[in-house]
Amino acid sequence: MRWSSLFFALSFVLTGAVLRGETIPRPEHPRPDFRRDAWLNLNGRWEFAFDPTDSGLTRHWYAPGAARFDRSILVPFPWESKLSGVEAPRYKGVAWYRRTFSVPEEWAGRRVWLCFGAVDWKATVWVNGQQVGEHEGGYTPFRFDITDELRPDGRNVLVVRAEDWTRRDQPVGKQVAWYTKSSGIWQTVYLEAVPSQVSVVTVHVSPSVEPPRASFRVAVRNDGPKSVKAKLRVRFEAKDAPEVSRTVRLKPGLDTLEIAAKIPNPRLWYPEDPFLYSFEVTLESKGKVLDRVHSYFGLRQVKVAPAPGSGYPMIWINDRPVYIRGALNQAFNPGGIYTYPSDDYAREDVERAQRVGFNMFRIHIKADEPRLLYWADRLGFLLQCDMPCFLDYTDSARIRWENTMREVIARDFNHPAIFSWCLFNETWGLDHPGRYTKDRQEWVRSMVREAKRLDPTRLVEDNSPCNLDHVETDLNTWHFYINDYRR
Repeated sequence: MRWSSLFFALSFVLTGAVLRGETIPRPEHPRPDFRRDAWLNLNGRWEFAFDPTDSGLTRHWYAPGAARFDRSILVPFPWESKLSGVEAPRYKGVAWYRRTFSVPEEWAGRRVWLCFGAVDWKATVWVNGQQVGEHEGGYTPFRFDITDELRPDGRNVLVVRAEDWTRRDQPVGKQVAWYTKSSGIWQTVYLEAVPSQVSVVTVHVSPSVEPPRASFRVAVRNDGPKSVKAKLRVRFEAKDAPEVSRTVRLKPGLDTLEIAAKIPNPRLWYPEDPFLYSFEVTLESKGKVLDRVHSYFGLRQVKVAPAPGSGYPMIWINDRPVYIRGALNQAFNPGGIYTYPSDDYAREDVERAQRVGFNMFRIHIKADEPRLLYWADRLGFLLQCDMPCFLDYTDSARIRWENTMREVIARDFNHPAIFSWCLFNETWGLDHPGRYTKDRQEWVRSMVREAKRLDPTRLVEDNSPCNLDHVETDLNTWHFYINDYRR
């Protein structure tokens, strides 16, 4: 089937199914690496309006029933895309989203969090006319506690103002020149039910091959006024390793707990045998489970070392050198642009590459959807993941880029398929007006070291260059274009 025919069929199926109330697009949980059982997908048909004069705030479009939105959009597809139903690739600026929702009755007594996979670039969110939060950054997740804004009658109005001017100090990635932007909501929106007082915020796993063990770093939040005595427990879902636990006293606020598990009869993660350890983290008190989060990890170590019988450095996964056969993946998709049309399509992206002999993607200047990373983990496909680039070197660009880098590493820490971070591409935003100056090189060096501090388990490349632009790097890559090959 030709691409155009495949796209048309997929677009028709997705859009038609939602309109008939049969299903919603991208119904799977967006974060297999951080999943609660109690969640509700909010993808589907939303009310939508462009705001070219940026007057929606003064006209109170966030108030329930205050404005009639003149369009509809299929979330989570960006407004430039065909699958969104809007298909406005030239519009740049502000747009508004609105939908109603109800919270399941069985969630009574729990806190309700509103979660966004990604909104490009800036999002402001209201529930029932009350602003619940704001987030800058087009590639990373965010969430707001909306419990106190929920209506007792169960009918709630959610409004999102998305703003994307693609300014040169934003980490925009490849959304400029002849590449199409992906503005607004472009990843899944969902609700989560969490305990009323104590909950898990993040879980990071640092695997060790020798000795075989997994170190868990669990961020926990206590929203109550008093300390809580609780038990932190890690249980392996397939009995791959004995469960571990420790008793803690959680003070009000945010705390970070650490616990480690030995792995008997370890099964390492290799591209040819991508074994994953599934586990759950629970917080318990007085014999009752307060919170439970499901995740997974791969037992693997990454390093650069000489190839056997030679001094040539190679990338090693555990005790084996790996010959990289990689492709640059721009991570654009038919109909969805930045958003995969379906979860099957994300999986097939990896499988197609494997069938033709590749074993690695460089995900190019984009923090991709966690579902793509999940399939790479499951299928044993290596990833080098770029950070989105800015276009002008300014104070605001550096601050925004640093925030994005930290959020990306925090989100994707547990994915064994990721063997390397690449911080910059071809000195984008660093060499204007044509000079990669000493002060800029030193900032890049400091960012390499910050990335390695945040994540000592992976290789870090400072910049994937066309010239001799490496400053401090674990990988010495270089690439060229045909028209400058002789240079």
